[in-house]
Amino acid sequence: MYAGFCNSSPVTPSFKETHRIRQRIQLQIPPKYVREPVISRLASCYEVEVNILSALMATTAQESGWFDLELFATPDRIQQALAYLSDLHIEIWTGSSRNDEGWQFS
Repeated sequence: MYAGFCNSSPVTPSFKETHRIRQRIQLQIPPKYVREPVISRLASCYEVEVNILSALMATTAQESGWFDLELFATPDRIQQALAYLSDLHIEIWTGSSRNDEGWQFS
């Protein structure tokens, strides 16, 4: 299974596109995508800086990978990146900052 290519085109930044926020998420990447550059595409396709806070990597193609990430980008870019992950049926839990204890399923 292939996780797809970028489908966004570059645009001239407006004020809305220069206001950047941090968003903390946790992901469960299913076995069919463990060999795909899913997280790398968040940076390259959606212009999202990704900080990997922790990870539990799959050791076989039959296991899921788990990631705790901090995203840094404009709100629109983060929404596009989250939509991409949702389109791949990747489970996402979100939190607003590093200190959040309560994760919400997205």
